[in-house]
Amino acid sequence: MINFISTFPPIMCGIGNYTKCLVSHMPLNSWRVTSFRLDDFLQFPNFSNSDKRVSYKLSLTDSTLPSPLEGEIIWFEHAFGIWGDTPSHFLRFIKDVKRKAPVSGKSLDSPEK
Repeated sequence: MINFISTFPPIMCGIGNYTKCLVSHMPLNSWRVTSFRLDDFLQFPNFSNSDKRVSYKLSLTDSTLPSPLEGEIIWFEHAFGIWGDTPSHFLRFIKDVKRKAPVSGKSLDSPEK
């Protein structure tokens, strides 16, 4: 089973949408998603998470992974800059996994001025 560490809807993010697309084409019991706490982004007053395969436990301000973290493979879907001035959070996540951990890094190019 793969546990994707990623943003995920209802958080508006291209990486979250990409992750949702990936898991929508996978067998139901082959994936989990660990995403960020919704209140780290915005308030989603009408959102109710009915999918037990998706948990919103990560924090932008806490550099620890939730425990226990399910999955034989922990796959980071990562946007460079999501942690702003504290990119060491991401590096600590990678170090703490202690199992297979592929990373898909995404970045937006800005046009040269």
